Formats: sequence, structure tokens, C-alpha cells
Amino acid sequence: MKSHTPRAELSLGTAAGSLSDGSVTRMAVATLIAVFSFAAFLPALSNEFVNWDDYENLVGNPRCRGLAWSQLHWMFTTFHMGPYHPLSWLSYAFDYLIWGKNG
Repeated sequence: MKSHTPRAELSLGTAAGSLSDGSVTRMAVATLIAVFSFAAFLPALSNEFVNWDDYENLVGNPRCRGLAWSQLHWMFTTFHMGPYHPLSWLSYAFDYLIWGKNG
């Protein structure tokens, strides 16, 4: 009769189980895409405001400089300079609260 001896196996364990070669490859590709995307947009962090619509939308617009009820109401009801985009206004308000006008 053969005795069953357990073998120690080496695996890349995670909470969901072991990683296969395919998932390691997918993670490597996703990481490379993220790194290249970050590198491509890195120069944008040192840019200033442009003369297209930044002054009208951000610099000269006190309604996107906070999250008071009147500002929130404006963000969710305005068609300022064209399209309806309340999530963009919320993003601008959070940016202003975190970094001020220089953000």
C-alpha cells in the first residue's frame, strides 16, 4: 500500500487564491499602462491656466469655490457656458477647498 506524503507547494498566494501566469501577465500589462500614462501626463502638473475658458469657469467664478448649499444648488442646476456637468463643478469645488486658487 502506498502512503500519501503531502508535498510542499510554492504558490503566489492571495486572498482570492493563487495567481496564474495569465493574471500575472495582466497585472504587469496594467501596471505598465498606468506607469506610461502617468509619465505622459506628468508635464501637465506644472501647467498654468489657459485663456480658453478657465477664467470664466474657475478664476472669475466664485460659485465653484466651496460646498455651501447655495453653491451646490448652482452646481446642480446651471448650464454655465454650455453643458450640464455638476460632477465637474463638484471636482472644481473640492480642488479649490484643498489647494485654493493655485491648485
